[in-house]
Amino acid sequence: MVSGSTIADRWVALAGESEAERATKMRGILDEVLALAEAERATTIASMVQGEYGLEDAQLRPFTASRLRTWLAIAAGNPEGAQSLARGYDAAFDTLPAAQAMRRSTTVQTVARTELTPEEVTGLFDLIPSIVRQVPRAIPPTRQYDKPSDNPKKPFWKFW
Repeated sequence: MVSGSTIADRWVALAGESEAERATKMRGILDEVLALAEAERATTIASMVQGEYGLEDAQLRPFTASRLRTWLAIAAGNPEGAQSLARGYDAAFDTLPAAQAMRRSTTVQTVARTELTPEEVTGLFDLIPSIVRQVPRAIPPTRQYDKPSDNPKKPFWKFW
């Protein structure tokens, strides 16, 4: 059987792949992880998380987008497996320092708001509610308020 560190090393190495190649290889690795026994799956996911969140921001964001899309693809055919992966990530982050947990939140939120479609975000709400509850399902329109210009400012000495 493949050890967790080997899977984690292959996982992090995907950051250098093209998006299409990364998605294909991610699916294979995640299928391997799902085939592991529960205890081994937990330690493997913890190693994968540490490696993934050790990436530079320029690599982490596209990597995260690919991972989330791969989870959604897995969920389409194996919802229990995809939820198991999401729970594994949650459990791994429960043991990590707050800075890494915050980095996860900001990265997932940024990716969800800028790179994923509304349909993908909706699918993530069902899959990983622990992280996407902070991402709005729809981005509200920005309101702009005009400063009233027809009401000139009173001189400071007129207080009545």
